[in-house]
Amino acid sequence: MTLNTILDRLGLPTNGRHSPRGKNDKFRRQRFKHRRRRALLENLEDRRVLATYMVTSLADSGSGSLRAALQSANATGDTDTIVFDSALSGTVNLGVANGALTISSPVSIQGPGSSSVTIDANATVTDKFRVFEISGAASNVTITGLTLTGGIVDDGGGGILFRSADTLTLVDTVVTGNVAANGGGIYSEYEGNLVLQSSTISGNTAESSKGGGIHAVDGDVSLTDSTISGNFAYGGGGGIFSQYAGNINVTLNATQAAAAYCLKALLDPEIPNNQGVLNVCEIECPSGSLLNCTPPAPVAARANTSQRIIDVIIGALADALPDAVVGAANGANTTAVFSGVDPATGK
Repeated sequence: MTLNTILDRLGLPTNGRHSPRGKNDKFRRQRFKHRRRRALLENLEDRRVLATYMVTSLADSGSGSLRAALQSANATGDTDTIVFDSALSGTVNLGVANGALTISSPVSIQGPGSSSVTIDANATVTDKFRVFEISGAASNVTITGLTLTGGIVDDGGGGILFRSADTLTLVDTVVTGNVAANGGGIYSEYEGNLVLQSSTISGNTAESSKGGGIHAVDGDVSLTDSTISGNFAYGGGGGIFSQYAGNINVTLNATQAAAAYCLKALLDPEIPNNQGVLNVCEIECPSGSLLNCTPPAPVAARANTSQRIIDVIIGALADALPDAVVGAANGANTTAVFSGVDPATGK
C-alpha cells in the first residue's frame, strides 16, 4: 500500500500544501510581498509648541529678567507667553543703558498683580525713555498685572508707545506718573485698538499736546471696569484724546445741537431754538476730538454720532428725571451717499 493510499483513507491531503516546504514557500512569498509595500507619509498640521518664559528676577537685565524673556520671545516671532514668578514683589528699575523694554512679536505678559510688581523707567529730563515700546510687527499684545511708571519722552507715549495696527490689551494694569508730548500714559500711533479691563490710567501728562492719559490717533478705545483720572494735557483731552479718522466725527455746533435737543425733550418741548438756549449749555469738548473735530476730519456720517450723543445725555439724566426719560433709540441712522466726479467740470 502506497503512502498516498494511506493518506487518502485517513482523509488527509496528498498535494503537499501542508508540507514543511509548502509552508516555507508561502512564508517567503508573504515576506517578499511586505518588502514591496511603499511607505506612505501623511502631512500633519503645524504642531509647534508655543514657548513660555519665566521671570524670576527683578533685575533690569540678565538671566530670569523681563528684558531677557522679551528678547527670547521677540526672536521666535510666535505668540509666546511671559509669566512672572508669583512670589516676586517689588520694582523693576530700568536703566538708561538698556532703555525701554522693546516688544516686536506677539506676546502675553502675565504679572503677579499691579500691586505686586512695578516697572519704573526712572527717566529724567536728561535721560528720556519710556517703559514699553511696541513695534508694528508685534501684532496683538496683552499686559496683565503690572504697574508702569516713570517714563519721560519728547514724542508720544511716556508709559507705552503702541505702533501696531492690531490690539493692545491691558488687564489689572496701572499706567501712572508718565510724561510725553502726546499721550502721556499711552500713545497709539496707527490704527491699533486699546482694550482696558480692570485697569487704571492716572497721573500722566501730555506736556505740549493732547491726551494726558491716552492719545489714540486712529482706533477704538474700549474700557471695562477701568478708571481714567487725574491726567493732564495742555492741548486737550486730559483723559483720552481721539479724533477718529473715519467719517463719524462731529463739529462742536452739532454737539451743541444734540445737547439742546435733550433739554427740549426732557424739560419743555416749547423751548425755542435760539442762541439763548445754547448759551445755558456749557459744553467742554477738546478741539480735535470726536465731538469737536477739526479739519480735515471726515464728517459724512456724523448723524450717527449725534444720535449716540442724545442717547448718552438722556441716559445720564435718567435718575434725575425718571418720569421724562425714555428708553434709548436704535442709536443709528441709515444713510446712502452717492458721489463722484462730473466729467464735464472735473468737480
